[in-house]
Amino acid sequence: MRRFILLVFLIACAAACARQQPSIRVSLQSAAASVRLNLQGTYKITDLTTGKKLLKGSTRPATTLSVCAQQLCLDTRPLGTNAIRIQASKGLGVQAGSLLTWYRGNLEIRIDKTGQLSTINRLELEEYLRGVLPREVPANWPINALQAQAVASRTYALYKIAQAGERDYDVYADVSSQVYGGRSAEHPRTDTALKQTRAKALVYKKKPVPAFFHANCGGHTENVIFVWNEKSDVLQGTACPYCLNRPGYAWARNFHSSTVQALLNSSGYILGPIDSIEVAQRSPSGRAVELRMHDSDNATLTMPATEFRMLLGPDVVRSTYFDVVMRGYYFDLIGRGWGHGVGMCQQGAFGMAAAKKTMPEILNFYYPGATLKKMY
Repeated sequence: MRRFILLVFLIACAAACARQQPSIRVSLQSAAASVRLNLQGTYKITDLTTGKKLLKGSTRPATTLSVCAQQLCLDTRPLGTNAIRIQASKGLGVQAGSLLTWYRGNLEIRIDKTGQLSTINRLELEEYLRGVLPREVPANWPINALQAQAVASRTYALYKIAQAGERDYDVYADVSSQVYGGRSAEHPRTDTALKQTRAKALVYKKKPVPAFFHANCGGHTENVIFVWNEKSDVLQGTACPYCLNRPGYAWARNFHSSTVQALLNSSGYILGPIDSIEVAQRSPSGRAVELRMHDSDNATLTMPATEFRMLLGPDVVRSTYFDVVMRGYYFDLIGRGWGHGVGMCQQGAFGMAAAKKTMPEILNFYYPGATLKKMY
């Protein structure tokens, strides 16, 4: 009987361990000449490779890590290693210009292949999300929209952790992944949304879905195949009436054709003075997939609309959901939406929450076929 009880106990422990909350590695800085730190409370610095304790103390309000003699130096003091972990009981601050940002967890700082410094914040997933939500959506939004963002952000993070491979980080701290502001960004209302949805994520065929999201879809979300050439049963694109006239729904930009020509030429595209720009192909959602440009010498250039957007700037050309209107040597882009358009439309989630839709209803609308599951 005792053996049976012990076996049940061990099985329960194994199951609990399998459901343990994962940690996440956030790339804060890369290729930096130095890292300025503020360590509050008792701190400890260990060799990231050997685990050997290198230094301990209490509060260093202004200290600098740099590279000297091919090793890390703390305020010019050699540490005898090229990779360290820093822990501090009351706060880890990283200074970037005049901005001091506080972080939970610990910092891993190493000399990279270029001889410069990379800084990674390693912490528990739920703590990480506390610094993400207020940077992705306003904390005063309806709670159902905040809950939907909490699940989407958690799912996206789990997906990126699974995709990390040999990298020493899982996500970036900016729009390349999802925006993360550390402990400095946390807010009680988004904390509440995280507690209410703790450990819940979207899965499809037993795996976290790539739960992409964006600011405003302009009335129709996009099939992921037209943005990143990937196939997904979940990210198909759908008409969205909920973001109509919400921030980012409509936009317009005016350009001189010579400005665009110069950008194209500097990026390796050879084209003379531009006579015309037209949308050569659209996706079913209406977004431009391919653009065709003609110059005064009758030369033609065809390029992906997503590449054109990145070239002019993703905050200038807010989406590929646009029409082109030529006006002599000038042209207008008349567009809708803000972002790539794949997955959840954040302004649409606000609209659905304002219409009393629940968190599961919001997620099912933007990620149809995915199942909400408690992951740990």
